[in-house]
Amino acid sequence: MLRYFRSHKQQQLFLLAFLLPFLIIMVLFMSQQVTPWGNHNLLFSDVGTQYNIFLTSLRHDVLHHTFSQYSYYLGLGSNTLPTYAYYLMSPLNLIVIFFPASQIPTALTWIVTLKISLSGLTMAIFLSTTSFRNKKNIIILLFSTAYAVSSWVASVYYTLMWLDALLLLPIVCVGLDLLIHKHTSKLYFISLLAAIVTNYYMGYMTCLFAVIYFFYQFSGLQENNEHFLTFIKQETKLIFHFVLISLLAVLSSMSILLPASLGMLATDKAALNWSNYSLLPAFGLGSLNQLGLGANNYISRLNHGPALFTGSCVFLLIVAFFFNQNVPSNEKKRTAATLLVLFLCMWINCFNTIWHLFQHPAGFPFRNALFFTFFAVCTAYRSIQYKPWHFLTVSQKFWTLFIPLASFCIGFIWKNVLKFNSNQSFSKLLSQAGLPSVKIWMSFILSICFYAMSWFLLFKLPLSKNVKLLLIALTCAELMINFGLSMFGTPYGNQKNYASNYQFKQKQITNLKHNSYFHHQGRTVVKDTSFQNAYNEKYNCYNDALLFRYFGISMYSSTLNKATRQDLESLGYLSVNPRRISFVGGTELTQSLLGVQNELDLNKNDAQLKINTSYFGLGAAIDQKILGLKLPQRQALKNQETILQHLVPAQKHYFKKVDLLKVHNHKKNTSRKFIHRITLRTTVAGPLYYYSQDASAELRTLRINNRSKKPTVDNQGQRMICPLGNYPKGQIIHLSLATSSRNWDKAQQLFSLNAKQFDKAMNKTYERRFHLHQINGNCLCGTIDGTSSKQHLFLSIPYEKGWHAKVNHHSVKVQKGLRGFVILPINKGRNYVELHYHSPGLISGLFLSCVGLLLYVIFLFYEQKYFYK
Repeated sequence: MLRYFRSHKQQQLFLLAFLLPFLIIMVLFMSQQVTPWGNHNLLFSDVGTQYNIFLTSLRHDVLHHTFSQYSYYLGLGSNTLPTYAYYLMSPLNLIVIFFPASQIPTALTWIVTLKISLSGLTMAIFLSTTSFRNKKNIIILLFSTAYAVSSWVASVYYTLMWLDALLLLPIVCVGLDLLIHKHTSKLYFISLLAAIVTNYYMGYMTCLFAVIYFFYQFSGLQENNEHFLTFIKQETKLIFHFVLISLLAVLSSMSILLPASLGMLATDKAALNWSNYSLLPAFGLGSLNQLGLGANNYISRLNHGPALFTGSCVFLLIVAFFFNQNVPSNEKKRTAATLLVLFLCMWINCFNTIWHLFQHPAGFPFRNALFFTFFAVCTAYRSIQYKPWHFLTVSQKFWTLFIPLASFCIGFIWKNVLKFNSNQSFSKLLSQAGLPSVKIWMSFILSICFYAMSWFLLFKLPLSKNVKLLLIALTCAELMINFGLSMFGTPYGNQKNYASNYQFKQKQITNLKHNSYFHHQGRTVVKDTSFQNAYNEKYNCYNDALLFRYFGISMYSSTLNKATRQDLESLGYLSVNPRRISFVGGTELTQSLLGVQNELDLNKNDAQLKINTSYFGLGAAIDQKILGLKLPQRQALKNQETILQHLVPAQKHYFKKVDLLKVHNHKKNTSRKFIHRITLRTTVAGPLYYYSQDASAELRTLRINNRSKKPTVDNQGQRMICPLGNYPKGQIIHLSLATSSRNWDKAQQLFSLNAKQFDKAMNKTYERRFHLHQINGNCLCGTIDGTSSKQHLFLSIPYEKGWHAKVNHHSVKVQKGLRGFVILPINKGRNYVELHYHSPGLISGLFLSCVGLLLYVIFLFYEQKYFYK
């Protein structure tokens, strides 16, 4: 591939292919005042809650050499390899080590800019390979920029781990071209391996596209009069060559792929929803609106049609390609077949789900639109090489403009005027039809103008160098406008506030770690209001434990362990979706059970530390009966009573129902909820809790004695335990709450915890606590005293298959109890306990990767000397 860089003209072309997207993105970020050119940053959506935090953690691991297979900063503790494999494997992420931790959002801006710019360069390299003519033609810049700044990129640019596929896809196809035409596999093997390793999710899609692209190029080798079976027989070696190299690339990636796959199988993503495999269409005529400007923006990011816009020139040239009689019919057929296959892979629900790794996307739909975009740009580039302005008739040139314009107008009317939804009746459709906003009309008019200008330059003027430059400038302007429109409604973060708040919070936590009352080995719940002014969206502190490196509870990640999440949910903690678990929803028992010793309340001015007096450590000796204990969902308070009775059996219940004195049910007209006004009396002294079994409560309306008690995190219609405060026995309390139930029924539970009885139970548990000596990365060790009745150790660490344990230097089986926690058998008397974590699949994956690489090196020698002889 180095020969493409030898020509001075080629070097200039590639430099411009990099610079054009770079300048477009820079101008856009400058216009939006995104750091380092302003005070805005990219801390919105998943960037603010996940990527920024994971990259900050990566920076710490690189600079302080603290890489580990297990991290106690990920929720209650989690395998780190799935997180690294999904989010952090791009080499460009190492840019973060050159920035202070408070300036990681600025590093994010540069990472996004460089990935998009490099994709323009790699696309120019692809278009300059031997499969195409005019390798040094400046018109390549039109198509490389159309690819790099396409609507797909504008829709997902802040989901930066997917941008590596954008960058590597053209190189994978260069490698395939070389394999097919030159019978050399090195570039294809290396690029496909890189695509899988940098992000296995998009790498999987790249593998699927590689199969489609191979057969597209492979079918071009067939002579016009050659029989198909004869052709296949003659090219059997080539097919075998492609399959073998692809499999060896996948095999060589197993050091990443196998641990990541095993980790992801432990998440909710392993569950299959058969409704996603229907043969019904995934989108309708409204998606034709994607042929014009501004079809997508931040507000519509969770639900929109496939982002296919790459500029009016591209669509005009695709239509011209099929009208052009100078294009061989065989090429038209295989191009049409490839476009149709890629379209059906988005349009049919079943195929679309398979492309998305057998899961329906939760937001950012049609991620596979990247591959249709890539092939569409390739087709347009092929079209311009056949000089359609010379070979199309006047009527064909007219249809070349009419077809994309008519399609776009139909989509525009369907989506923006009729506002059609597949679930609506025709009468409702007519009733809600109306005129779009001025902004939408402006986008429509601009789209028409760009189509008309592009068509005029392509088909009415000779394609001189000046006309080529005009087309490039027009396409750049069009794509920049489309990208700018896609940024509409983006709630950028505040970089100055983020930097100052990060430094403040880091300082407070560092100071408190030196506090004699602060225990490093216990978990900490941080209630933080100081960080919110750095965000324009609600910030719920899900991954703050990882960001500031303390042991916590909450976590937000696509790699969140399903069993851990469901376990915490069954105890009353809030989980609004399968990727999130919050520290909100804890009780006195769960705080003690999970080893929460410190509760830190941060605001702009100071920090307040509260110590959990019922803390007994990360574990305790327990009875064997707890192994078979079932904790059903939707029974959080009942589950906690059951756990307490197993820890310290008692004749009286720990949780006591309150007395309901008065219940008034009223209809709330604004949101069609029922307001319930309750007068109750506590039956024991201690904390009072509310839990809605049917999740019908609108918790933001919760008020106690006319004072708001809404949770700090929006429950979004999900179950959670709400602490209502500590009250003496016989206290009269007035509660009001909106629910979707007409009457206050048994699903709405109000219980008080008997504080005196609970304290006695915790004191007894403290006496048989686990004495932690060391907790560091993959290792944990300590001592525990067993008795004749308590010969099992409970640890508030999530059970995973990677745990290996020794008790008194003898290996023991790690068991699972309380749905998903580690339980170990111990002996009577003093026990020395060691726990070590090894990521499942890591050793096997490393072995398979070595085998794959060795086999490829052996085959490479054979390939060069004997394979095609």
